[in-house]
Amino acid sequence: MDYSIIDGIFSGKNDEALDAIVQAIKDRRNILAARMGDELSIGDKVVFNSKTSPKYMIGVTATVVRKKQKKIVVVIDEGQGDGNHGRFSAGVEINTSPSLLDVLVTN
Repeated sequence: MDYSIIDGIFSGKNDEALDAIVQAIKDRRNILAARMGDELSIGDKVVFNSKTSPKYMIGVTATVVRKKQKKIVVVIDEGQGDGNHGRFSAGVEINTSPSLLDVLVTN
C-alpha cells in the first residue's frame, strides 16, 4: 500500500486538495457499496458486520427481502437471543447499506 497520499495529508502538503480527496473517497465508497449491493439477491441470508452501528447489531442475521437503488432491505431472522435488538426486533424490515452486510448463504 502506498501511504504517500496519507503522509501528504498529515503533513499539510495536500491542503489545497482536501475537498477533492474527501469527494473521491465518498465516490469510491459509493462504487464499492453498489458492487456489494449487486452481489446480494433476494432471499440471501446475511449478517451485520463489524462496520455496523449500533454495535449490538453486529452478528445479527437477517434475510434480504428487497433491493433499492442504494440500499438493501432485510428482515431480522427469528430465534436470536431474546429477539429484541434495541429498536430492531425479529421480523422488522430494515433499510441498510450493503457495506454493512456479509453474505452467509446465497439464494
